[in-house]
Amino acid sequence: MSTYMNATEVPASDLSILQQINLKLQSCFSYFSIFDNFVILLTLLYIKHFHNKRYIFLMSLSLSDFLTGFLLAWTTHKPSQLLIQCANTTSIIATLSILGATLDRTLAITHPLHYERVSSATMNIIASVIIWIFSGILVLASPVIISFAVVGFIVSPILIFFIVIIITLLNISILKSLSHSSSFMSDERREENQRVVNLLLILTATFVFCWLPLCITFPQAVFSSETEIQAVDCLTIAQGIPMVLLTLQAGLNPLIYWWRLPSFHQGMKKLFQDFWRNVQMRSVRVDYTARSPTISNTNSIQDVP
Repeated sequence: MSTYMNATEVPASDLSILQQINLKLQSCFSYFSIFDNFVILLTLLYIKHFHNKRYIFLMSLSLSDFLTGFLLAWTTHKPSQLLIQCANTTSIIATLSILGATLDRTLAITHPLHYERVSSATMNIIASVIIWIFSGILVLASPVIISFAVVGFIVSPILIFFIVIIITLLNISILKSLSHSSSFMSDERREENQRVVNLLLILTATFVFCWLPLCITFPQAVFSSETEIQAVDCLTIAQGIPMVLLTLQAGLNPLIYWWRLPSFHQGMKKLFQDFWRNVQMRSVRVDYTARSPTISNTNSIQDVP
């Protein structure tokens, strides 16, 4: 951790070319993540179709990705262990949010009648709040008792991959249920559920792919001596590239939503259309206001005998 912070603190001219490329990529992906997750959050808030209990965990995931991009963008300019800890917190929140969405779909598909009785938007909101509080306490408060290195690079990875295993098993059970649901589920409903399950699996696989290098290499950097770190150029290989992948992952999720869910195509299209329509109407009003005094003055001159 300290070596990564040192890499961002030294002047750019003192860094190797690969280190500079890593920092530039991390910065670019961070700003991209901020932008596209902001668009997703606007879409979820603006389009009434998404004001549904099914999308609450997706909103939690998008918000955590937005904050991840913001925090990692900040670390490229002003490195801080607290910022890294916060980014670790948002990673746990993202995993637990995917788990929450998977549990919601599992209950909806395997026990549809029970799901309608017990599930509600309020319960999902409360679950999301608990996820954020639990993740914050785990990463930000627990280092008071044990070191951040142990929490950030031993406890958190173990927890995350345990959650990933649960998500994978749940999605497999959902797929099995969908294959035997022909008697009580319409083709359209089955296709929609299949699409959501595939989305959750892709999100999980993307998360693991981008997070695994960090879990493998960062502990080595944290617990190695400075001599060992410099000998293998750990700043460049073991820290820079995994951090770039972590930043990329937060920006990829909105693209996956757009790719796998047609409702997001329509929602974002409507968002931009309404935004452009409002801009045009505002420009027309401004132009009319600007012309009004001239028209009034002209009329007053013509009225003079």
